[in-house]
Amino acid sequence: MPALKSYVIRYVLSEGRQMRKRKFYEQKLASREIVFFHDPKDAHSALLAAQIPKLLERYGLTLRPFTIGDMPPQYAPELGALRVWNADDAKWLAGKHGLDYPGQVPGEIANAPGGTAQLLKLGHYQGGMIYYAGEWYWGVDRLHFLEDRLQGLGLGQGKRLIAKPIDWDRSDSRQTDKPITAFLSLRSPYSYMAAMQVYDLARQHGTRVDLRPVLPMVMRGYKVPKSKRLYIAGDVARRARSKDIDYGLIRDAVGKPTERGMAILARVLGTPREEAFLKSFYRAVWSEGVNAGSAVGLRKICERAGISRIEVGAALGDESWREMAGQNQADLQATGLWGVPSFIVGGKAMWGEDRLARVQENLFSN
Repeated sequence: MPALKSYVIRYVLSEGRQMRKRKFYEQKLASREIVFFHDPKDAHSALLAAQIPKLLERYGLTLRPFTIGDMPPQYAPELGALRVWNADDAKWLAGKHGLDYPGQVPGEIANAPGGTAQLLKLGHYQGGMIYYAGEWYWGVDRLHFLEDRLQGLGLGQGKRLIAKPIDWDRSDSRQTDKPITAFLSLRSPYSYMAAMQVYDLARQHGTRVDLRPVLPMVMRGYKVPKSKRLYIAGDVARRARSKDIDYGLIRDAVGKPTERGMAILARVLGTPREEAFLKSFYRAVWSEGVNAGSAVGLRKICERAGISRIEVGAALGDESWREMAGQNQADLQATGLWGVPSFIVGGKAMWGEDRLARVQENLFSN
């Protein structure tokens, strides 16, 4: 039975609570103001900044802009790699949405006062963020969530800046033998979202997933601040709802649960039970509140993946998965990326559950 804390988390992340929270904040508004935190070194932030004048005009909003500097390492432990990735990815995203890249950052934003302290006080940790009435929206990628909210209030006259989020094309029937190398972590909710889709994407195109599991950051010595954990949990909740993926009855798999999961996963890599176990584990900890570190919880996860108790016992007595996980992390960082979920297709590295459209695109690029 899930712990009481799991039910509390599910309530906090639920759509019903989100709607009540929105109503509360909307009733307090003196004006429809967005607060924008611009990071001048971040290409995604520049791309969003260029859209803000159109956003203000379309929805009758006002703007309070700030600029921020480099955040402390605990918020962005691989900042240099992140900057490089953002420049490449923002250019790709602009092309998909038909936007100018990088676009013109309005002077009001470019010359805005420093606001790192205000960003942290409001409970966030990175630039390229819009704060509106109790919620955060990152970059052009999450602008459609803000527009959904504003359109629901009767604003915008049915016209949108971002028609819909970028997604992979489920009608594309082309076939390829290029594998999709996927770096995932058992404790990452974005990895969960990716795993529930990427195997279907691979089957659609007649190829396979080359799974490369890694340990989560906190089990490799990194500290993840509370503000970052809270934002990720809420962002995944709205992403999961948009994808009809169950999420919210959570039982943290940090430590022993992840170690046991990695040991078993290492045993079934490359077999049909790989996908079954991975999805069973993810569903258990992200949507069913199962304690994957307990004997009962692990048995449930393994039985529905077709893994016997004898196999589980043998796997748990084998520590070789640790070397595999370390090598996978080194291979990931060699691509210029650092976190999960990340993918490599045809030598091209991509980061993010919301980049499966780019994964699909690279299956058929030279």
